[in-house]
Amino acid sequence: MNTIIRRFQTGEEETLWQLYRDTTHLINGQDYTNAQCEYWAPWDKNIGEWEGHVRIRNPFVAECNGAIVGFAELEPDGHIDYFYCHHQWQRKGVGTLLYDAIEREACRLLLDCLYTEVSITAREFFLSRGFEIVGEEDNFICGASAKRYLMRKKIAGQDLAPQLYRALLDSINSPIVFVDNDHIIRYLNKAARVRYYQLRGNANLIGKSIYDCHNQASQEEMGRLYQRLIAGEDEIFLNINRFQERVTVVGVRDADGELLGYYERFEKIIN
Repeated sequence: MNTIIRRFQTGEEETLWQLYRDTTHLINGQDYTNAQCEYWAPWDKNIGEWEGHVRIRNPFVAECNGAIVGFAELEPDGHIDYFYCHHQWQRKGVGTLLYDAIEREACRLLLDCLYTEVSITAREFFLSRGFEIVGEEDNFICGASAKRYLMRKKIAGQDLAPQLYRALLDSINSPIVFVDNDHIIRYLNKAARVRYYQLRGNANLIGKSIYDCHNQASQEEMGRLYQRLIAGEDEIFLNINRFQERVTVVGVRDADGELLGYYERFEKIIN
């Protein structure tokens, strides 16, 4: 059986909730009380609230032969939130595949560590992935103790250099949005995060297609610009936007000149 890891697709919200609910009751229920499991994963959950959560988080999904067998969420700051495997797919490598996808994404985001709050049930898995326990919480929920562990992992190979690269990009006042060759948004510098998250109220754009941010005409223009980058151009003027910013598309290449992706650069025009 071939298990693939991909991003969440609209319409899978209820399936992910059922997986989370069933796993919480049947697997985590071995370490916590029935009342606690019902508190965390109620049978009468408002699915609308969950749908909004999933669409914002855009989790990684494990799929085998057309069936969803797990999912995991990574937030932009390195926090791992929901991380669940189907109760019938425990100890079959699904968690490892999901975690590997999480760590690859963290490296692309230039994160130097991952952190999470882990149940008794999941503690050994995260320890096996190189996490260390940095704290414990023993909350009293539904009349009983509900211990969980605060865990953290420094990502191998993420030395000072990536942190410097990120700091340098964040020091640039103009928004920079990096997109890979599949036109998927992989990185926003600080100015871009302020513009799109704080000022415009967008949900997490990491992992989304840049085309979703443009209308049909603009998508076609972006496609033509990308072909020019493939042909060898490095920097292409796009337009002057309504904010009086000069918008330029810049190709990013490796040491051999191969195109890795591109970014949109916004520069304020000073009169």
